[in-house]
Amino acid sequence: TGRDGIESVDFYLAYHFFRSASIMQGIAARAKGGTAAGEGAVEIGKMVYPLSKLGLEYAEKLGA
Repeated sequence: TGRDGIESVDFYLAYHFFRSASIMQGIAARAKGGTAAGEGAVEIGKMVYPLSKLGLEYAEKLGA
């Protein structure tokens, strides 16, 4: 695209990781409740903590 970079990339990464983690938490909750659509829902739930941790690391770079 000809860009030299993305301004505030840490913000976008923090947002992405927290948003993805929250979506995966919802999938895990449905798996726990027995209403998950897919077989891999429990495994997806295991990714919530690592993604949240990454989101926090990027948010801390921003001063959070």
